[in-house]
Amino acid sequence: MSSYMLQRINVSRLRKETMAEWVRDVAETSRILMLVHFNSVAGLDAARKAWKVDGAFAKLVKVRVARIGLQPTRASFLGPSLRGPTALVYTTKPSLFDGDRYGQKAMVKVAKPAADTGDVLFVAASLDGVLITRDDLKAMKTSPTPDQQLATALSSFPFYSIPRYAESHAHDMVRALQFHVERLEKAEDAPPAQGLPA
Repeated sequence: MSSYMLQRINVSRLRKETMAEWVRDVAETSRILMLVHFNSVAGLDAARKAWKVDGAFAKLVKVRVARIGLQPTRASFLGPSLRGPTALVYTTKPSLFDGDRYGQKAMVKVAKPAADTGDVLFVAASLDGVLITRDDLKAMKTSPTPDQQLATALSSFPFYSIPRYAESHAHDMVRALQFHVERLEKAEDAPPAQGLPA
């Protein structure tokens, strides 16, 4: 094999290793990491402009390299969903909305360009290391955020009657508090967000 061919192979391997390392960094530091398939470059470009407005960025990835990069990360569950023309959409912003500490509204907002057109299709996402499927995304569009659930539960707290509260609202309160605790535990384990390349 000629030295020229060997040089090309080494350059190709280096590029793949660099891309896999980039995917790994993005997966570990991004608040939202979303996989989308696209049917046309024009459709992806239009979606990319909408994502940029919301502080999110999209990058085309090779399936095999992306799977390698995702393997050791908190978003490794996205690996099996990587197939076909795929782009990674990511953002490190803590929230796009007030009262949305856990990113539910932000997730819906970022996924919107992939839901409004047939050219770009939402596949799956990682929200703070939690798998978001298409069904999860659909539920997020209509369900209140955990903060809203907690506020509703607290606003109906009958301070004059603890027993009555325990009987009528305990289930909602426990569910909302449990969600908060789980998210806080995941946030403590996650590395700090850093700026990433577009």
